[in-house]
Amino acid sequence: MSVPSGANPKQVEQAPAVGGRELLPPDLARSLDRLRLLAHRPRRGEMQGERRGPRKGRSVELSDFRPYAEGDDPRQIDWRAYARMERLFIKLFVVEEDTTLHLLLDRSQSMAWGAPPKLWLAKQLAAAMGYVALGRQEWVSTVSFAAGGTGRPEPVRGRDGLPRLLSSLAALGAEGGTDSKRALVEYAAAARRPGPLLLFSDLYGEGWHAGIDALLAAGFEPSVIHILDPEELRPTLAGDLRLRDDETGEHVPVTIDEGVLRTYRAALAEWRDGWADFCAGRGVTFVPLDSTLGVEDILFGIFRMRGLVG
Repeated sequence: MSVPSGANPKQVEQAPAVGGRELLPPDLARSLDRLRLLAHRPRRGEMQGERRGPRKGRSVELSDFRPYAEGDDPRQIDWRAYARMERLFIKLFVVEEDTTLHLLLDRSQSMAWGAPPKLWLAKQLAAAMGYVALGRQEWVSTVSFAAGGTGRPEPVRGRDGLPRLLSSLAALGAEGGTDSKRALVEYAAAARRPGPLLLFSDLYGEGWHAGIDALLAAGFEPSVIHILDPEELRPTLAGDLRLRDDETGEHVPVTIDEGVLRTYRAALAEWRDGWADFCAGRGVTFVPLDSTLGVEDILFGIFRMRGLVG
């Protein structure tokens, strides 16, 4: 244990299974068609999507008018307005924009802890949120990271990209330590189309704050999905034990009694409160989760309350 420091049925049926469990069961996928991704700052994309943004340009939805100026396209002149007011006006339209949902998964060894493992819940939630975005013709970019390096982003778009998304998530395994700062800084510098970003992690290790600041500076809208196992939240250990650090392999002899557990619980609460304060000060959504919670309860309850889906 670590210590704080519009569904396509055929595609859904082909969702990979891990250890006999489906990453995106058909019943869950059908229920997800009622959800949509909420992005506060949609950005102009290379292709038209379902989302409309505030940028003015050519489209089918009239937004506003402005006086004609030399060099404007005469095809955009509103001749009806000219007939009424004998002045030339240009019609402005709202550009349809697509959004990229970025899914970053911590696959360091500590994410293998628990029954089910924390990484399993992270992959389930990433699959579900990716499904929602792909169903709305948004882009989805997925990457995983540990101390051994950061995976290559795999952007997909539309429901045709769902099998690829699910396969890449199903193949992820936990290994090694955490180099969070390097991973997040590199992603912030390299990823295209900044947009809403979901970071799934137990947040063990150093460098997270600097990495999240780098994402913010690059224009991303990060949300931190903090996943801990019940044994990390409410330990039941007692007596003389040797605890092994999942990521370093180091063993530490300890004697655990009720006083030690009270100290641990207080430190855990302070740690999570610190994360909540850090995120609130930067406009980042912080979502603390118990890894045994049901995926539907998280998506339709917690995520909806936190404004990640609507």
